[in-house]
Amino acid sequence: VTTYSAEQQNEGAIVPLTRQQQAGIDYNTLSESAKQSQRFTYKAAKSAVKKKQLIAVKAHLAKLQDYPLKPYIEYQLLSQQHKTTSKVDIDQFLTENKDSLLADKLTGRVLYFLAEQQRWEDFNRYYTSGFSSTPMRCRSLLARYNTGDTIALDEAAILWNVGKSQAKTCDP
Repeated sequence: VTTYSAEQQNEGAIVPLTRQQQAGIDYNTLSESAKQSQRFTYKAAKSAVKKKQLIAVKAHLAKLQDYPLKPYIEYQLLSQQHKTTSKVDIDQFLTENKDSLLADKLTGRVLYFLAEQQRWEDFNRYYTSGFSSTPMRCRSLLARYNTGDTIALDEAAILWNVGKSQAKTCDP
């Protein structure tokens, strides 16, 4: 559920509140030493992600509860581990970061993995029309077809009836 401030609602704004704003936390009111500490923890978390030190990353994330850049660490971690991460963790990140570039990037990675694994039902669950590249559209049509949607074949004809070769992903 997207939350808007009273001021935003009155003005008809469509910008959702950040997690920090929803919690009533204003990062700008933190002391300089608190900000410095969070910056240091963020850098340590970033380093731990690169070194694949999962326990350290999780410890740093717990300390970054209200840090505005925390989603970037979460994205890097989920991106690294998207093949083994639970749907619940992926869904939580996508919900908390809805309409963000990070959510789109993670969804794209997950979709490519699910297509490689031929996990078509899961693929259909994550796919949206926002992923409009021809290879991704072909994967989507294949996923729909493999889950019983025969209309997908009619839509595939549009992709195949072009004057150039399509990506191998689009080969029947």
